[in-house]
Amino acid sequence: IDLKANQPSAGLKGRLYFCTDTKEFFIDDGANWQTIGLGSKRSALFIQRDGIQTLPANNETVIQFNSLVYDENDEWDSTNYRFTVSSDGMYAICCGIGFNSSSWSQGDGARLGIRKNGGGFLYTDFKRAWNAISTYFAINGSICVKLNAGDYIDIVVYIETSGDKDTNSYKEYNFLNIVRIY
Repeated sequence: IDLKANQPSAGLKGRLYFCTDTKEFFIDDGANWQTIGLGSKRSALFIQRDGIQTLPANNETVIQFNSLVYDENDEWDSTNYRFTVSSDGMYAICCGIGFNSSSWSQGDGARLGIRKNGGGFLYTDFKRAWNAISTYFAINGSICVKLNAGDYIDIVVYIETSGDKDTNSYKEYNFLNIVRIY
């Protein structure tokens, strides 16, 4: 996911690439990039979390994405912080959460969950501080998954620490991108 100008050379068959400036989706056929195309009324969402969100220790919290860049089909629910699918299809989901520079004790961790219908996880990423650190910390992940009309996706983070943690205040570090591939 990046600008069209930064699209890498083809050569890794099956690799996907989304151009954020042109809203084009490509698949690498091993020799060339082939346009999958979004067409009309195809789902495409890019939203960020602007400002700090405090995540309580030892609790699962829905990330409150609040800075909409685009939502082609008006599928983002800004009250419940979820994306509700309007049509059946295969969806590419990519997200990342960054944390402010703070102390992470040895053994502290954070788990990112891409969740379907408020229940089971489609994807999780877990990062743990193997030593005490005082630096930025981030978790991220992506998945392609078949979804049906009415399904919804939300992003949750579980903080496994002795104290609350804050997301990074810069929206570039906290994002959710969802595109219906077909």
